[in-house]
Amino acid sequence: MRVTGLQDAAGSAEVVSNATPGSASLDVLTGLAAQLTGKVLVDIANANATG
Repeated sequence: MRVTGLQDAAGSAEVVSNATPGSASLDVLTGLAAQLTGKVLVDIANANATG
């Protein structure tokens, strides 16, 4: 099994799935903007509620 970080994984993939908590999705995806350019993004972010 290969263990890698988000930037390496997104950079080497053709299709990227986002299944992060909804409250974190924009921050995570913004940080990966360069690696996601030209990729297919399947966004299945999970809604979450606090409080």
